[in-house]
Amino acid sequence: MTVKAKLISAFGALAFLVAVVAAISCYQLSALGGQFGDFESGVYRRTMLAQSVRAAVEARAIAVRNLVLASNDQDRMKEAQAAEKAHAEVQERLSQLEYEAKTNATSTEETRRFVNGIRAVEDKYGPVAVEIVMLGRAGQRDAAIEKINRDCVPLLAALGEAVRAYDAFVVKRSSDAVEQARSYAAAGVRVGVGAGLFGLILAGVLGFTIARSLLRQLGAEPAALADAATRIAAGDFRAKAGFEQAHPGSVLASMKTICEGLGTLIGQIGEAAHSVSAGSTQIASGNVDLSSRTEQQASALEEMASSMEELTTTVQQNAAHAQQAAALATNASSIAQQGSADVGDVVSVINKISEGSARIGEITGLIEGIAFQTNILALNAAVEAARAGEQGRGFAVVASEVRALAQRSSTAAKEIKELIESSRAHVKEGAIVADRAGKTMESVTTSVASVTTLIEEIAAACTEQSQGISQVHIAVSEMDEMTQRNAALVEEAAAASQALEEQGKVLAHSVQSFQVA
Repeated sequence: MTVKAKLISAFGALAFLVAVVAAISCYQLSALGGQFGDFESGVYRRTMLAQSVRAAVEARAIAVRNLVLASNDQDRMKEAQAAEKAHAEVQERLSQLEYEAKTNATSTEETRRFVNGIRAVEDKYGPVAVEIVMLGRAGQRDAAIEKINRDCVPLLAALGEAVRAYDAFVVKRSSDAVEQARSYAAAGVRVGVGAGLFGLILAGVLGFTIARSLLRQLGAEPAALADAATRIAAGDFRAKAGFEQAHPGSVLASMKTICEGLGTLIGQIGEAAHSVSAGSTQIASGNVDLSSRTEQQASALEEMASSMEELTTTVQQNAAHAQQAAALATNASSIAQQGSADVGDVVSVINKISEGSARIGEITGLIEGIAFQTNILALNAAVEAARAGEQGRGFAVVASEVRALAQRSSTAAKEIKELIESSRAHVKEGAIVADRAGKTMESVTTSVASVTTLIEEIAAACTEQSQGISQVHIAVSEMDEMTQRNAALVEEAAAASQALEEQGKVLAHSVQSFQVA
């Protein structure tokens, strides 16, 4: 194999290795970009839809509760319209979520199973909420409260659990995607390091082999060197002793009559000049190609950094929205607690009214007893007046009037007693209803507190996610900066190779004046 073929093979192998490393890097960057694109268009969109479904469900539950607690027709109509609007929004958002789960390429069978679970619970809970709204519109408050306690509360809890289960599944998928991206990055680093080490070893082996071959042949074809040696031996230089020990087939063996030092020096300088020129040309060409690919890689990294910055902004906005939702939920919890305290005050007032009614009943019983005794006394007075004859007639008339008055007092006292008993029964019933309302408000307060805690956890998770993406953005920016620096270094190497090529040409031209070839 000629020296030219050896050099072409060596640098061709190195160029092929560089091309393979660049192709692997581009593929891995493309895969990472595809993963982030799938996350944004699939998992992230479904997460937003699930959160909107949960918000609409909570709005509907609050509207139904307010409808039952409303004290006049205007408030009931307003809350009924709010509940119907929230119900329509739940159906719309859930339908969008189902469509995404069925048609999006990133959706899995497990995703569809979670979404179908949410739909199954909503199909049970939705009609119950609508029925409660109808009862509230009709003014059937007790029936609506019973419906809420018996059917609505368990189904609402089941629906919340289904949505929370889907949120947990989405968080796990996001973590898996991040781990896969990390594995891609680690694999890219391993491939780059391995390719670099292999390139160094290959360059060392090829360099050693070519250098050894050049030393054995003195850097040129034996025929050209033999012709130059013959011309010098013809009269340019005197022959010297000691060339008999030269290796057979080498330049020294062909230049037996030439001065060892001058002949060897001129031959080596000529061949080295040609080798430097050819090698510089190959290096310059390879560096130009490498510079072009490095610039393309830098451009791709800049686009990726821009996309990461946009994604960071979006996640920060989501974190801010989650914090606002947490503040609103905290305010709702405070309002529910105040409502529970107000219901307790109502129960206390009703109990006091019941005690006052009992006291009035006792006083009415006392009046009835006095009327009875007065009637007895009037009867006795009438008997005594009858005994007195004509002298007691006037007293008998007075006794008769007193007796009639006592009987009317007794009748009025009985009627008052019956009214008070009826009022006590109604007050007792109102106390029971108010007590149930108090317990319901306590349950609502507990539920709102749970929702507040969950939203705060979501806000914290969004904040952590924003911080993580910011770190990734910083890392990509650093990679972009290093790639741009590498591109500058490659351009400098290309310029140095071109300068070395020019120097090699100048050196070759200078050696031609010695006429050694």
